[in-house]
Amino acid sequence: MPSLVRTRDAAVATPRRLAWPVTVVSWGATVTVAVAVSMLVGARAIPFDALTDSAHPLHAVAQARWERTALALAVGAALGLAGALMQGLTRNPLADPGILGVNAGATFSMVVGMSVLGLSSLHEFLPMAFLGAAVAAILVHVIASLGRGGATPMKLVVTGAALTAGLTSWTSGLLLTDQRTMESFRYWQVGTVAGRGFDVLTTGLPFLAVGTALALAGARLLNMLALGDDLARGLGRRTTLDRIVVSVAIVLLAGTATAMAGPIAFVGLVVPHVVRGFVGPDYARILPLSAVAGSFAGRAGGHAGTRHVAALGGPGRRDGCGARRARLPGADQAYGERAVIETLEQPVTRVSADPEAVRRARRAPRRRTRVLLSALALAVFAAFVVRVLLGDYTITIPDFFRILFGADIPGATYILMESKLPRAVLAVLVGLAFGIGGAIFQTTLRNPLASPDIIGVSLGASAAAVWAIAIVGWRGWNVSVVAVLGALAVAAVVRLLAGRRGGFRLVLAGVGMAAAMHSVIQYVFTRVDEWDIQLVLRWLTGSVNGLTWSVIGVLALALLVLLPIVWWLARALPVTELGDDTAAGLGVGPGRTDALLFVGVLLVAVAVAAAGPVAFVAFLAGPLARALNRGRTTLLGAGLVGALIVVTGDYVAAYAIPDTNLPVGVITGAIGAPFLLWLIGRRTR
Repeated sequence: MPSLVRTRDAAVATPRRLAWPVTVVSWGATVTVAVAVSMLVGARAIPFDALTDSAHPLHAVAQARWERTALALAVGAALGLAGALMQGLTRNPLADPGILGVNAGATFSMVVGMSVLGLSSLHEFLPMAFLGAAVAAILVHVIASLGRGGATPMKLVVTGAALTAGLTSWTSGLLLTDQRTMESFRYWQVGTVAGRGFDVLTTGLPFLAVGTALALAGARLLNMLALGDDLARGLGRRTTLDRIVVSVAIVLLAGTATAMAGPIAFVGLVVPHVVRGFVGPDYARILPLSAVAGSFAGRAGGHAGTRHVAALGGPGRRDGCGARRARLPGADQAYGERAVIETLEQPVTRVSADPEAVRRARRAPRRRTRVLLSALALAVFAAFVVRVLLGDYTITIPDFFRILFGADIPGATYILMESKLPRAVLAVLVGLAFGIGGAIFQTTLRNPLASPDIIGVSLGASAAAVWAIAIVGWRGWNVSVVAVLGALAVAAVVRLLAGRRGGFRLVLAGVGMAAAMHSVIQYVFTRVDEWDIQLVLRWLTGSVNGLTWSVIGVLALALLVLLPIVWWLARALPVTELGDDTAAGLGVGPGRTDALLFVGVLLVAVAVAAAGPVAFVAFLAGPLARALNRGRTTLLGAGLVGALIVVTGDYVAAYAIPDTNLPVGVITGAIGAPFLLWLIGRRTR
């Protein structure tokens, strides 16, 4: 019997032993072919002797291609290795320097160095990139670790997406105040190895070498961590020190790669998963092959002119990180139960045998909601008055009414009718649309993270509009129609990928779509001339500046059509919050919910078509209105909160920095990201 067992084990092990060298040889051959194609094939094919003959007319072209190829190999290997380390260290199959905010941290830190500190060389950029990457990684892990369950894959992804969005807004704010930095950054931020020579490679190579050495030394640790921290400590590993060493390796690899070539996304996510399909879960094999496969991805992507590769895995299978994938919690059910409890808690506690007491208890929530809506409307009116009358040019109330009824006051008439008043009116309309649309998303999908900002609907409209402007050359109404269609297309794709119940699968699909749409905008950003940069930035951050009354009129007409439909469909909203099964039992089918969600997409789309994706307004408005209303959903309240946020944010954006008129999306993004991080930490306690 023992001999039979040994024979069977040997039969199983022999293909595996053979698979390892075959895999190594095949990957090496693939990279070699990729290098040869990169050197010899391109916009113009070159002969082989041009590589070695310095007198050949095409030797300069060959030299430039060799420098680009070498840099792509190094950057790709670093990102592939960093992704494998992150997935093993966090036991998270979704870990990636781009998704978890590491690239965004390095990018923001480098822009600070360019704009504020005046740095200009890679030697100066590298310490800033390391600092930004390290701070971002630590912040994401600390926030995601709060509460029961620790840093689960879903919490890490959502926290990284929130931090990335906030850092992107702050980066845009810095760029708008420094034209020189913007010109340097817009070609770097798309992630490319073109135009960089051996000086860049030789500067970053020592840091990559140290990071690679630390990474390969951590293979044994990652294999033990896959079994659990307790078992790893029982086997004699000092897990805290080991985690620090691996974290340093991640920061060195990801930070250096970002500084050398810009933020290249998803290479670190895809490559380790592909490698695991060939060699299994052993990190002694995953890490070196991830470096090899990453170098191929970096060279192939650079040669084809592409940047992003995306892969989504389904939950419930082995994650390849040594343990089963965590089952993503059903946020739709949890959120629905919480909404029911919060909605019914107060009336139940006040019920008594007295019929009058019962009637008072039933009227109390409606009375509270009316008071809240009145207070919010008054606050929006006050903010509107301040935005119109005050600022760098003060307009008195009598002059305001005189101008409004046709009087011509030199200077004041133009400032009021062409700048202040249209911006304030548009801010109210856009905030109303974003607030109601975001609340519809969060309520119908029963997920407080299912905001158009997070799941890519807003960026879908922006990407379509920017492409139409810069590539096709369209202007005016065509762009608005394309923006609406882009939002609808992204919403349909995300809904299809997430399935009927949605939950956190919807958030994951949305994060991927948002990253893809952001890449489209960044690509277009490198293809426009300097005169159109401000226009593209408006579609990237969101702004209510410089729009005409015709645009405002179209948006107002769209709201006049859509809001009555929302009111009619939302009458069954309290029932749908009880869950699909309960709602169906009470006679409210899924068709009504889908129709309301479709109208919510249209509200967000027309708002983006008018002002761009004003960051986090749709996300912030719903939770704030619900908190003010003691846990009860109020779509109109969310719209008023959104209007208040946009009007106030636009006033701050216009006058916070002297002689600088920032887009309102920079302010709302800077405020919204910390709020999202706080909400994630609060909900997981």
